[in-house]
Amino acid sequence: MEAAVETPLQTNSDGQGHLLVKYSPTEAEIARLKEVYGGLKADSPDGYESVRKALAVVRTHRTGVDKRRKELNKDALAWQRKVNSEADRITEMLLEIENPLKAEKQRVDDEQERIAREAVAAEKARLEAEERAKREAEEARLKAIRDAEEARLAEERKRLAEERLELERQRREEDAKREAEFHVERKRLKAQRKAQEDEDRKRRAEQEAERQRLIAQAKEAQEKLDAERRKLDEARAVVEKAEREIQERQRKEQAAKHQEEFEALATKRAREQADREQQERTMAAAKKAEADRLEAIRLAEAKPDEEKIKAFGQRIRDVLSAGPIIKTEKARQFIANIETQMTVLASKCQNWSAKGSV
Repeated sequence: MEAAVETPLQTNSDGQGHLLVKYSPTEAEIARLKEVYGGLKADSPDGYESVRKALAVVRTHRTGVDKRRKELNKDALAWQRKVNSEADRITEMLLEIENPLKAEKQRVDDEQERIAREAVAAEKARLEAEERAKREAEEARLKAIRDAEEARLAEERKRLAEERLELERQRREEDAKREAEFHVERKRLKAQRKAQEDEDRKRRAEQEAERQRLIAQAKEAQEKLDAERRKLDEARAVVEKAEREIQERQRKEQAAKHQEEFEALATKRAREQADREQQERTMAAAKKAEADRLEAIRLAEAKPDEEKIKAFGQRIRDVLSAGPIIKTEKARQFIANIETQMTVLASKCQNWSAKGSV
């Protein structure tokens, strides 16, 4: 598609000289490229592929312009400046097409990268939500245990308070009853005041003992309440310790899970390596068995030849035993040399084995 530079200078309609350097693509072709590729979008897989191909075509034209520019620059520096100017002008025209295409492709690439990042962030948020839900469920269970224990202790305190109020009411009733009886007895036993006073002191002593018994009973109830409170504190400490142990166990379980996954992967890789080695051994054994089978066939096929060659060696020895009778020394040396060579050949024939041959 390259066009030759027909003339370096041409007069236009205004009579002004201007540079006429023809590149490929021409302005008309660039206008056609802009019309075809200018509105492309990469919003779909097909659109993305069209943008990629269009970008490659425009880039090829642009690099072709630069290649053509370098060829034209070989003539002269003045011509080079003119060629460069025209190349820059056409390059700018091509970049007007290429840059929007590049920006469109980059927009889709950035969007796909954003979608991938959001997917990773969503998965991370899901895992964190699951972990948070498990932790909240465990906290709710432990809180339910604490609430139940506090409710039981509150009920126990309420029962003790009611018992204490009932004891005080009974004591007041008893005091009122005894006071009434005292007035009646004082009127009836006025003459026996001294004895009655002794009786009264005795009764007061009994009342004091009863009061001390009630005080001791109230103290015992208070101590029981304090013991229950201490048990509640101990239970709360046990619950908090259990929470810490659960968190530590979860951390250890997570670490153990990661260790198990690592060991499973290592075991899988070792098993795959062992399988590959077993396959290699099996293939090697099969190749050796095939080679042995072919060798056995070759030996079986070569066995008649081996027997023929050994028989030929024996015939050579038979020829040696029936050699000519020579009289002259020179002839005997010649025959002796021949016999030596034939002996070597006979030994080679009789020692030849198909197994040792290729």
